[in-house]
Amino acid sequence: TMTGANLTETAMQRMYFSCITEDSELLKESLEYMFDPIKYVEDEGFQVDGCFFQHGHQLYIGGYGEVLLETVLQTAVAVRGTQYSLPEGKKKILREYVLGSWSNVIRGEVMHWNALGRQLTRPDFLRYPERRIPIIKNMIAVDEEYAGEYSYIFGRLQGELTADAYITPQHIHFFRGDYTLHIKEGYTFSVRLTSTRTALQERANGENNKGYNLSFGTTCVTSHGKEYYDLMPFWDWHKIPGVTAATDYLAEGFSGYGCSTFAGGVSDSIYGCTAFRYDDNFKETGTGASKGYFFFDDEVVCLGAGIHSTHDNVQTTVNSCWGKDEFYIGSDYSYQAKSGDIENYDASKLRWILHDGIGYFFPETQKVVVENKEKTGNWYWCSTQQEDKEIQGKLFTLGIEHSSPVTDAKYSYIVIPNSTTASMLEYAAKGNIDILANSDSVQVVHHKQKYIYECIFYRPCTYKGDIEIYSQQPCALIIKKLGNVYHIHIADPSQSRTNMTVGIKDGGMGTMIQKSGVTDYGI
Repeated sequence: TMTGANLTETAMQRMYFSCITEDSELLKESLEYMFDPIKYVEDEGFQVDGCFFQHGHQLYIGGYGEVLLETVLQTAVAVRGTQYSLPEGKKKILREYVLGSWSNVIRGEVMHWNALGRQLTRPDFLRYPERRIPIIKNMIAVDEEYAGEYSYIFGRLQGELTADAYITPQHIHFFRGDYTLHIKEGYTFSVRLTSTRTALQERANGENNKGYNLSFGTTCVTSHGKEYYDLMPFWDWHKIPGVTAATDYLAEGFSGYGCSTFAGGVSDSIYGCTAFRYDDNFKETGTGASKGYFFFDDEVVCLGAGIHSTHDNVQTTVNSCWGKDEFYIGSDYSYQAKSGDIENYDASKLRWILHDGIGYFFPETQKVVVENKEKTGNWYWCSTQQEDKEIQGKLFTLGIEHSSPVTDAKYSYIVIPNSTTASMLEYAAKGNIDILANSDSVQVVHHKQKYIYECIFYRPCTYKGDIEIYSQQPCALIIKKLGNVYHIHIADPSQSRTNMTVGIKDGGMGTMIQKSGVTDYGI
């Protein structure tokens, strides 16, 4: 009656028992159960978009997805060259998962914390070489034809190759899992959403007790890979990267699925945008917003509008990661270094902040606050399975505070990885990005050099500027102009429509040109 990784773990014990007792029928049966989950399903297991579900429709690329890889591959190696060998069709599914999904959420040696479940509150789980290195070794043994590609992953996991070695730039939105992955040679940026279709990042067995906010538009940005490694005991769990939430309330006893019906993204395979109509009414939470994420080569634009809450103290957390001894704050023309313990520093009049090679640019005046200080942490605070022991570490937290009463607030910031003080000054001067609209109806971002418009329509409406863009339905949209031709990619984050209609009018057009077409959730 089990599914996914739970089934394969049980099948492995039956397989061992069949060998000990020399029971060939039990061996055959156990191997059938072992390999049966290697297929695309609607419930728990491998999904057609490349992600993995366990414990309901809960994203589990790491954790349970790895348990299944571990048990299946151990078995596949053991039965190579026998009548029980792993069938080619199932081998292909494993290959696509390992190369296209699992390895992509690992930067260098460390997995993105929003790609798994409650296990992020276990020490060393984000790295976990004892499990991940054998997985790759076994894939090399089972799928020798692709040994070269697996060897690059092996080198990164071992620390023998740099985190950006042999990385293929790509943009993926897992429409089944409500998860976005933006991969460049210099960085990886992920977004985890939740909707009425997907479960919250779980708490169970005393683990992840404070993780209520982990599914509401969390962002994880890594370059060297260790930015968040074993950081969780130090987090203020009200202030999770990417999330807009009350700082004086944290829901407990959470479980189940999200409240949003509008959560999803569109991709052209290199660029993309992700939309999230955040609407959370669990217990006393009472907070919501229209949150958009817009992905390009060198930067990721993050917008929020229509922010409202029943709480007076609300913050959008830009990032919360390991702190370095020094960081930089800058204007359009100059900068200065900050060191020592910095607490609640008001950076509202500044244009940018640079920390650990990642730049944060603020296009407009906002209540920006930054901390970089030594903190006391304890694994037990977020997981009662861990030792109750206080530890020390330095935490960097950057956020945008929203003034009370929070009724129609907004934010905007641009994350620019692989930055220096010189490049941040240059970025402030040249301005590649125009934020054309940021409301709870529509968000439009224009990359001027690439002539790309990325748009999120939260309701049917028209954006009017140098270009007019109309959508008859809520959608996520990419518009690229090549010569006189517009190339359009469109998706329906509500996953409720099969036909979409959009219109475009620029300065050279007499009338708006409308086009209708079929969408398939961003594929």
